[in-house]
Amino acid sequence: QVQNLHYLIREDWRIIRTELESKIILKHAHNSQIYNIYIFCLLFTYLTVSINFVIIGIVMVQFLPNILDIVLPLDEPRPRKPIIMAEYFVLHNKYFYTKILHEIVLIVIYTSILFATSSQLLVFSCHSFGMFKICSHRIEYSIEDSVLHVPNPGKKSAIYRRIMHVVIAHRRAMDFCNIMISSFNIPYCIITIVGLISLSINLYGFVEAVIISKNMENFTMYFFTTTGHLVYMFVANYIGQKVIDYNNELFKLSYDTSWYLMPVSSQKLILFLMQKTGKEFYFTIGSMFIAKLESFATVRNKKNRRM
Repeated sequence: QVQNLHYLIREDWRIIRTELESKIILKHAHNSQIYNIYIFCLLFTYLTVSINFVIIGIVMVQFLPNILDIVLPLDEPRPRKPIIMAEYFVLHNKYFYTKILHEIVLIVIYTSILFATSSQLLVFSCHSFGMFKICSHRIEYSIEDSVLHVPNPGKKSAIYRRIMHVVIAHRRAMDFCNIMISSFNIPYCIITIVGLISLSINLYGFVEAVIISKNMENFTMYFFTTTGHLVYMFVANYIGQKVIDYNNELFKLSYDTSWYLMPVSSQKLILFLMQKTGKEFYFTIGSMFIAKLESFATVRNKKNRRM
C-alpha cells in the first residue's frame, strides 16, 4: 500500500489544472523537505548528545573504579558499574568495550529507522495538506460571483464542472488519507500503546530521580527520553490537527459561496460537499487514538497531575 501511495501522489500531480495549484502543491512538497531537514538535525543533535552522554558516563562511571584503584587501592579491585542495565551471557570485564559498541550501534540503528519512517509519513502528510489546500483554492477562486451573474448559456455546465473538480479533489484527498491511515494503522497502534507505557515509566523514573534518589545520571537519561517522547507525540498530533483544520476550512468556504445563485444541479453538489466536509475528518490510530492537539493536551494534563 505504501507503493500505492506513491502512485496516488503522481496521479494527483497530473490533475493539477492551473499554475497557482501547481505552486500550492510545490509549496507543500518543499515544506515536507524542510521538515525532514529539521527532523534530521534534531535527531542528529539528540544522537550526538546521547553519545556524548554515554562517553562521559563511560569516563566518569566505568573507569572511575580503575582510577580509584590506582589512587586509593583496596584489597580487591572495585567492580565496574554499568550505565545501562542489561543481561549479557558473556563476561562483563572481558567484553566491556564490545558491549559499549553494541549500545552505540543500537542507538544509531534506532534513530535511523525513526528518521526514515518519520520522513516518509511527513511526505505523505504534506501531500494531503496540499490536496486539501487545492480544494480550498478551487472553491474560493474558481467559483466567483462574477461568473454567477453572467447570463451565458454555457454558464450552468461551466459552474457544474468547476464544482465537480472540487468534489473530485476532495475525494482524492480523503482517499489518500484513508489509505495512509490503513497502511500504518497496526504498527502505529502498537507504537502508540508502547510509547504511552514507556512515557509513564520514564515520567516515574524522572520524578524519582529528582525527588527521591536525586541521581544526576538517571535524571539526565530520563529527561532526554521523556523529552523525545513528548516531541514525537506533539508532532504527530500537530499533523492530525492540520488535517482537521484544512477540512474545516473547506467547509467554511463552501458555506460562504453564493450557492443560492447557482443552478439546482450545482446546489446539490455544493450540499454534498458541505455534508462531507461538515463531518470532522481526522487521523485515527487503532480506532482508539485521535491525532489532534486536544489529545496531546490530555497527555500533558495527566503528566502534570502525576508530577
